[in-house]
Amino acid sequence: LFILTAMPVRAVDDLYQKAADLDQQGFFEDAVLAWKKALASNLEKNKRVSAQIKLSQGLYKLNQFDQALAQAQELVKSEPENFHANFNLGNLLSGLGRYAEAVASYEKTIQLRPDEGLAYAGLALSHFGNGQIPSAVTKLEEAKKIFQEKKNISWHRDAHLMLQQIKMYDDAKYPPSFSSLWLKNNIKLVRETYEKNIPH
Repeated sequence: LFILTAMPVRAVDDLYQKAADLDQQGFFEDAVLAWKKALASNLEKNKRVSAQIKLSQGLYKLNQFDQALAQAQELVKSEPENFHANFNLGNLLSGLGRYAEAVASYEKTIQLRPDEGLAYAGLALSHFGNGQIPSAVTKLEEAKKIFQEKKNISWHRDAHLMLQQIKMYDDAKYPPSFSSLWLKNNIKLVRETYEKNIPH
């Protein structure tokens, strides 16, 4: 919970930009403090959503997982129909291995934006983590189709490769450690792709 402090618009924008710059440069400890300061000011709604998402992600990168999740959950509670709030929560939950909860968050993102391929990819990976292989395959096929329609060549290729790998791991030819590492790396790929596209 942030106690808002009324400030001139320019000063508020400067706080936000400082936090964004620190975050982009990888100074996550400083960025977290700056995001908290920005959130305590009278940010306009869209920037407030972005700032709280970036705060939760910064905390996650600092291995402060409980705080990261609390920020993400608080944002969804205040903005339940916001795509970005729900996507961020789904991604943090999947990164923490809480796959069933991540599935629910990603399903909400798809309700909000049924043409967002990355949401289907996140949902597919969460299904895989939850042991629901057929659902994972179905959602990845949907993601692949969306990426093709949107001419997103790199993610179309990634989705195609994920499909092949999921089927390979489902054959039980590899130990669980292989699929666990694969899942962790692909969840990270979804998160990093999303982070590049958070609105400012």
